[in-house]
Amino acid sequence: MPELAEVALYARDISKHTKNSSITKITFPNQKNWGRIIIPPSKQKTLQNLLGRKIIFQSAGKVLLLFDIKHSTKPLLEIRLGMTGTFRLHNNIHKWKKHCFMILETNNVKIHYFDPRRFSRVVSPKVSEYAIGGYSVSKGFQFKKTIKAPKGFLKKPRITWLLTSGHQTGVGNYMANEALGRMNLSPFEPCKNELEAIRLLKKCADVANASINHGGNSFGTGYFQLNASEGKYARYCRYYQNPDIPKKTFKGRPVFS
Repeated sequence: MPELAEVALYARDISKHTKNSSITKITFPNQKNWGRIIIPPSKQKTLQNLLGRKIIFQSAGKVLLLFDIKHSTKPLLEIRLGMTGTFRLHNNIHKWKKHCFMILETNNVKIHYFDPRRFSRVVSPKVSEYAIGGYSVSKGFQFKKTIKAPKGFLKKPRITWLLTSGHQTGVGNYMANEALGRMNLSPFEPCKNELEAIRLLKKCADVANASINHGGNSFGTGYFQLNASEGKYARYCRYYQNPDIPKKTFKGRPVFS
């Protein structure tokens, strides 16, 4: 599943191609096979209205935000990538025609959007106040200096709280496991207080920042970069899916820290 780092990398890499070249064509394959659910007709119309315009992508947590470059103060759409939402410059995935739901074209490139598991959605934008970081064209990769902790940190086990609030913060499996392990905190107990919860989210941000520097994490996340190359951060993970670290199944999830 793409987490904060992987989504931020998509925002950067797609924007490199679309900020200087107008959209010349947008198509929506597989309309009878989840296409109208993943990208509803109203959102398809919004995208079609971008023909002839230049667009950019930004990210906040786990979501991509699409902007018309002429009106870049407010996003037009939010793209939630789900478990396997992925952008590629080429249609080089297995059975690509079956899993492709959008193709953005400029004079120079075609950008394909795939989702084999079909959990992704294009929706009206609603930026979370809890997102711990993201990417913008003007400022690059950023992580908040002042982080707010979503509710539940005093009641839920740390791993449960991190993952169930991940749609707000940008935290996912490998970020959570790495942060807990590096802070030597039990995944199965709640945070002691708000200060600890914020420290834990800041450690997750550190993990995401390191992941960005290595092109994201392709190990067990279903993620590949826009050019189809693998992210290399998995080799730097100390806890997530490390065979030397004991793991436990907790509420249906493997926990490695």
